[in-house]
Amino acid sequence: MATVTWILLESLPVLGGILFVVLFFLLVRWRQGGTARPLLIGLVVALALLLVQAVVVTNRERAILVMRPIERGLLARDAQPVVDALHADFLADRMDATGFGEFVRAQLGNIQVHRLWRSETVVTDSDAQGFVARLTYYAELTARDVRRPLTSVWDLRFEPDQAEWKIRDIRPVRVADRDLADWAAFRQMR
Repeated sequence: MATVTWILLESLPVLGGILFVVLFFLLVRWRQGGTARPLLIGLVVALALLLVQAVVVTNRERAILVMRPIERGLLARDAQPVVDALHADFLADRMDATGFGEFVRAQLGNIQVHRLWRSETVVTDSDAQGFVARLTYYAELTARDVRRPLTSVWDLRFEPDQAEWKIRDIRPVRVADRDLADWAAFRQMR
């Protein structure tokens, strides 16, 4: 089901390719002496599918839209995009949005992120107030004058805040092949 949702609602190149192949087949059939009706129905269905894809924004797409400026900010050692993406009622490890912004600034003072790849974004839970997305990142960073790769997995809760989707909560799940139960385990990693 996730693949069908991705094709129909999130991936324009894949949906476009499938529609092109189907419509080309219907065009060839029509040109070989068939009726134009299947081709016309196919064009209407294709237009409807493309319109739905343009209008519908999935929770996965919402999470990615919120995360892109944060990812660019981390590469530039700028914590402000993180702060801007936090919900007014944000709370993680007893830190509100301001405290978490200071925590991120302190971390960016100790490390330099050279490359950052988001490899996977999966919506794991959804309710009327928002949704939780699990994001997997691969980073190449320098910490304590040592450049190394780092894999991390995070659970982020997204909720609307006025007219925008914002991050309500962040929980570390796995960092550097270590499963983390909470922020206390994250802080002990040093």
